[in-house]
This record gives sequence, structure tokens and C-alpha cells, in this order.
Amino acid sequence: MKRIFIIIVFISLALLSCSRKTPLSVNDGSSTVSFQILFHDNMQSLSGIRSLSKSMEITSVVVTVSASDMTTLTKEMTRSEDTFTGTLSVPMGNSRKFQIEALDAADIVQYSGSTTQDISQAEEQVNIQLSGIYPDPVALQISGYSGSSVTLSWSASTATDFGFYRITRTTSNISHDINDHSYTDISSQSTVTFTDENVTPGNTYYYVLWVVDTEGLGYGSSVQTVTTPTYLFKANFQNGWIDSWEKAFIYISDLNGNVWGESEITSSTQTVTFDIPSEFMLYPEYISVTTVVKGDNIHIETNLKNPIGSTWTYKVYPEDQQSSYQGDVTMNFSNVPEHTGFVVSSLWNYQTSTSREIYNPYIYEIYKSPVDVYVKIDINNSNPKYLWLNNASPGEYSVDMNNLQDPQTATITYPSETNGIRGWLYGYPIAGDRYQGSYCVDRQSLIGISAQEIDLVYPSDRFTDFCTSIYEYDISDNYNYWRQTTFGDIPEFFEQINADFAYINTTPENFSIQTSGSFDEIFSTWLEYDIGMDAYIYWDVYGPSDLNTYQLPTFSSKVSEYLVNVNVSDFELQLAEITDYFQIDTYQQLQDIYFSESDYLFNVIPGYRMRAKYIDRSLNKCFDHNDKLVYTHKRKAIY
Repeated sequence: MKRIFIIIVFISLALLSCSRKTPLSVNDGSSTVSFQILFHDNMQSLSGIRSLSKSMEITSVVVTVSASDMTTLTKEMTRSEDTFTGTLSVPMGNSRKFQIEALDAADIVQYSGSTTQDISQAEEQVNIQLSGIYPDPVALQISGYSGSSVTLSWSASTATDFGFYRITRTTSNISHDINDHSYTDISSQSTVTFTDENVTPGNTYYYVLWVVDTEGLGYGSSVQTVTTPTYLFKANFQNGWIDSWEKAFIYISDLNGNVWGESEITSSTQTVTFDIPSEFMLYPEYISVTTVVKGDNIHIETNLKNPIGSTWTYKVYPEDQQSSYQGDVTMNFSNVPEHTGFVVSSLWNYQTSTSREIYNPYIYEIYKSPVDVYVKIDINNSNPKYLWLNNASPGEYSVDMNNLQDPQTATITYPSETNGIRGWLYGYPIAGDRYQGSYCVDRQSLIGISAQEIDLVYPSDRFTDFCTSIYEYDISDNYNYWRQTTFGDIPEFFEQINADFAYINTTPENFSIQTSGSFDEIFSTWLEYDIGMDAYIYWDVYGPSDLNTYQLPTFSSKVSEYLVNVNVSDFELQLAEITDYFQIDTYQQLQDIYFSESDYLFNVIPGYRMRAKYIDRSLNKCFDHNDKLVYTHKRKAIY
């Protein structure tokens, strides 16, 4: 809390002689007011609990008197050693504001005070308390920590009267004294970070950053606390994260691929803790966490630059628990209009077709029962209509296309002409509850034409929330595209991320992705398809925007038994993405909020922009023998 120091009480005396005994009316004369202000040579300024001893030199004192019915009067007082004196002739009247400013040799106001008083008597007394002018505080945050260091960061002070930063540190939660708990001083106003390397693993530290001016007045930030970790990484596992027949492994490594710890995970595992190796004297700020899952396919997921001491909770996506095949809905269509395409959609299943006849009867799989089935018909490519088949369970239904209804339209404008646009619109019956299931409401594809807008159509009364994914393809290459995804309202405009790829090195052991622009995250997907085993090996790598190179960890024999006939050097880079999230500024913020709420990322970050580059388009989709799409992103770690 800001402390106010009373420097002096100054007395102004009305010295004008007057024989009348009644008060004077407004503007009925004036008072000659004299001022006397005394400053001690080594005044103590209050900062924190105790004074911060520092001598000060006030070189001038200015008195100002103002009111709405008078001309503002300003006068500098005359100095005699530590005393400043002077007089002003002040018109009598109501609401005269008296203000005093005490300045140092640099003409910086160090103390000020004011009061408002009516002047109506021949003799008046005005009392003013002068307060020290404190520099504005800045916000302090813990930007990084390990078992051996804590990094503090803050925004630079904009104070004109800046002396230095002071950091105070305690090991208990007590009020900070700017002198007794002084830890280090920083003289440069532009410095915005400090790394404390004098810490011990397992201890708790409390920090305050003070901005101190040239006269010794300091204002502290709020207290920031951190407990230095005693372990590299801790993983908690929710029931059902993997099935009983699956196995998983977790590797902890540095960014050069050196493995520091590994652990095998089964369906009964609840917690795994990786200790800091005893031979390490200094620990890096960040580690890499690699998770390998052996299920229908081998899936490897690597997250880079996670703080030492991170704790993650691994859990399964809700749809893995809720979606299962319920049977087929047979739709017998009548009065089918001429059309150029259609969409059939329900919770957990979306089917689309373009430029072909609707098979009659039409067989459609459902994954909830009963469930509404949404059908949209593109009539002559310009007049879409829709209908709902309500409360459908496995069985046969007669569908009269004369009951088609008119949808609404949302037009999305693109900033420039492009050779291709695609738009996907999904509707959610419950706002924000996106993993409880959605409907594919519309899919538009305008490829090979020059266009600057796209119209997405949707029913008027079924949804409270939407997910809009819109794509703009590069003029020269359909394998490169921009994507904007927005959860909530359907956007009116398409915005490209301010970033681009410059170079991609496809060597998996030490890949390099060079980029330009401003963004939050890099993501890349590596793939190996073992024809003999009919298995896919997916390696998804997530990293911060400053990721340049990364060495994949060397697996032990525990994992290699699941990688039979797979040579890591044969991995192919399938996809690279750079992503900018609307609401965050750094990769660390992204890690902090990844899947932190019940509906995961989509409730926390309602929109993002992405720049994607397919390295091998042919590997974009993977199908099993039943021609059903194999979904590989089933598990995520919650940080």
C-alpha cells in the first residue's frame, strides 16, 4: 500500500488590515497570504515498513491558487537555506484551491499537496499536507523456474523520476521490508528480467519488485511466490486414459534428445514421478515430454519446452467414452429435387457427397440413439434447403423431400482473391459443449476460381453455438493453405496469420522449420506406414514459436519392440503448421491453459489462425480395411 509522508504544515495568514467585523462577500477585496515552508536537510522518505535512508535536496517550491471566478495565480517561493517563503494577493471568494509542488534540481516534483478553502476573512489560516510522489509500480511475474533457478520478469517502468529497481526476497509469507529484505538492485530502467540462481530445490520463495525514484521513494509490486521443484516431471493418469490391452511409455529428455527418464504405463497406473538426476548440478529451465501409445496404431506425441517440475494430467477425450456404433438408419427418399450435392449429419457422424445421385434407400450409420439426423440439399448449386429427421433409431424411415426448409446464410469475406476457398460449419446444440457432439451443418468448396467470399448456410433454430473452419489456399499450391477457426459466432471476415514458412528440413532426427512473422506455436506431424504390419506410426511434435531444431529421443528396448520393421530415419514429415491464438501471446501461456477446463482448449481459446503446409498430400488420410477414417488424436495431456 502506498504510504504518505507528512512533510510540513504551512500556514497562510491574511495580513490585510480591515475594520469590519463581518465576513467579506465574494470578490469584495483580497487577502495577502504569506507562505513559510521548512525542509530538513536529510529528510527521511518512507518506503515500505521502514524509511529508505537517502538525503534529498528540494531546490524550488511553487504555489498555485485557482478558482472558477479568478485568474490562476502562480508564484515561486524565495529560498533561504531550508526555508521557502513568499506572499500572494488572493481575491476573496469561495472554493479557492491552494496547491504546492516541491521540485528537485531536475525540476521533478517530489512532493505535492493541495486543499480547497473559502477566503472571506481578513485573517485566514490554510493547512496543507505534502505527500511524497511515488513512482508507479510495475507488475511482477514468475516467468520460469527450475530446481536451481527462478526467473522474474516485469514490464519496464515508465517513471520520469527513476532511480533503480529493488528486488526483495523472503522464504516465508511475511510483509516485505524494502531494506531488511533487500536482495538485489538493478540500475537500468530498460532491464525487465532477473534470474535468481541462489535457490534450493524444494524451497518456497517470495519476491517483490520495487520501483524506487531518485529521492528514495519506492512502490512495491504484489508478492509473487514459487516453490522450486524436487522432480523433473510428474504425470497423473485418469481412469480410462488407455485401454487394458494398450501400453504407453513416457520419456523425459532435454531438447537435444538426451533421455533423462523413462517409464512404462498401463491402464492401472495412477501417477509417475521423474526425479532430478543426482549427477546434475545445474538443471535447464525446460524439458521435453514424449508420450508413446501402442493401440490400434502407434502414436507418439512430443511437447517441447515444458518447465522443470511440470505436472500433467493425462485423460481421454469424452467422445471415446460416449460414441459407439448404434446401427443403421435407412432413409427412403421421395420427391428428391435435382441437386449438386448434399450433407447428412448427426452427432458423431458426418457424411457428405457432391455431384451424384442420392442412393435410395440411403443407409446412414448413427452413434447415438435416438438422434436427430440433419439433411441439407444443394439444389442447382444455388438454392440449398434442409430438413430434420427427428429422434431416429436404427430402422427404416420415409423421408418426403417436399418438406425441405429454407436455411439462413452467413457470408464470410476474404481479404484478397485466391485460387481456392473451403468452409466447414459445425453446429452445437449446447453452447461451449463441443465434445458432447456436433452436426456438420455445411461444407463449401470453391477450388480453382477467383473468389473473395463464401456463403455458409445453416438452420435457424437448432444450435446455440458454432465452429467455423475456413481455408484459403495458396495461389500456386493447393497443399499450402491458411486456416481460421472460430468457436462461437460465425465470423464475418477471414484473417491470415502474420507468419509464413521459409524452409523445412525433413530429417526427422534433427528437423528444422524456419519461419517469419508473429505466432504462438509450431506443430509438425511425422508418419511411418508399415505395410507388413498394417500399422501407422504417428509422431506429433508441438513446440514454441522459437523452435529451430530438436533432436528426437533415443528409445529403449521397451519401446523398440513396438516399432518392429520401422526405421526412424524413414519417417516422413507429413504436415507442418504455425498457429496464432487470438487470446494468448506466448507458447508458455498456451501450455498453461491447454485443456485446463472440462471442455479443454475450445472453451479457453475460442479462435485461432493457422498457416499449414502439407509435405506429402497423399498421406493426409489413413483408412482401415472397412474404409472408416482412423482417428489418431484420442489422447491429450493436460498441463
